[in-house]
Amino acid sequence: MAKESMKAREVKRAKLNAKYAAKRKALLDAGDYEALQKQRDANWTVATDTFGPFYENYYGITYAQIFIHIASRKVWLFGI
Repeated sequence: MAKESMKAREVKRAKLNAKYAAKRKALLDAGDYEALQKQRDANWTVATDTFGPFYENYYGITYAQIFIHIASRKVWLFGI
């Protein structure tokens, strides 16, 4: 049996898909593949992860969060 939050997530995905389906179809019919690719790439440009705890004397930082811009492969690391 699926959790209620998982069911709600699937409903949200379906609504979002329906919202942009017409736009994707118009771009596809017009042959504007570059704009279609930009629309797809906009959804997954940044990946994040949190890791830690670090050992005790690591400059007062206990946890860190990393942000990765997938398209340009730039990485930002923030100590928490």
